[in-house]
This record gives sequence, C-alpha cells and structure tokens, in this order.
Amino acid sequence: MHLTQPHARNEASFRQALGEMETERERISWIYLGEQYEDFYNTSFADYVARALHFNKHPPAGYVCGTTLWAVENAEVIGRVGIRHELNEFLAREGGHIGYIVRPSFRGQGFGTLMLKQALETDQARTIGRLLVTCDEDNMASEKIILKNGGVLENIVEVGPDKPRKKRFWIEVE
Repeated sequence: MHLTQPHARNEASFRQALGEMETERERISWIYLGEQYEDFYNTSFADYVARALHFNKHPPAGYVCGTTLWAVENAEVIGRVGIRHELNEFLAREGGHIGYIVRPSFRGQGFGTLMLKQALETDQARTIGRLLVTCDEDNMASEKIILKNGGVLENIVEVGPDKPRKKRFWIEVE
C-alpha cells in the first residue's frame, strides 16, 4: 500500500469505495472538499480530482490548506488521508492535523495503521512536527491506530449535541 495524490485513473475504484460509504456516519469524509455529498455526482470525475488538488492550496473560506492523499493497494483505492497544514478553531478542537478514513471492505486488515504511519512520514507532517489526531470516543479501531503510531491522549472533548465526544491525541514526528 502507498499514499498518492488523487488521480483520474482511480475513478472506478474510488466510485466503488464511495458506494461502500453510503451508510457510513462520516461518508462526506470520503469526498472532503467542503461540498455537499450530492454535489460530487454533478461533475465529472476529472473535475473532482482537479478540485481536490486545487483545494489543497486554495481552500474555501473556513477551511485550511492541506494535502489530500489516497491509499492505493494493487490499483484499488482503499482509503483517504487529509493532512491539514495548520489548525483553525474547529480543527484544533475536533478535527486535528490528520484525518483518515478506510474503505469499509478493507477495514480490520491493518491499512489504517499503515496509512497514518505513512502520513506521519510525509514532508508536510514533518514540517508541522507535533500533530493533533482525533477520533470519536466510541471509535476503538481508530483509537488503536492512533496509539500504534505514537499518539498520546491529551483529553476528551464535547463537540455538540447528538455528536460523539472526541478523543484528542498528539503525535511527535521528527
């Protein structure tokens, strides 16, 4: 498995993964462009990839610059990683520097741990140095991924009504 920039050649696999995400609470995280889930279907895939790459350096108001990477294994898109280059108020409280999501059919196989490990090895993560990574309080799988990658729990915060509390971890990289 390796992390790579989004590319149109992965369209079929990306769309299959998107189909798997239909029932997920965090399905919008698969697209992650500050747009509505349904908006994804109103454009070509090449346009979506171009927007994803543009979003990294020119995010809409309320978002920060970042790096979007796809985890690919044997030409299959199995996950998405977002590395935010700075924190705004929302990210400092509940989003963190790195967000990741693993395609449901690839969960439980160690890919999440490997995705976060590789994200922490990027130049972007090394430049930040001390990274905040969060997960929902009830997401034990994600908590294990963070801990395996050196995460140290700082606290657990309330984020709003009808939302699970967030566990906030810090990871130091060199």
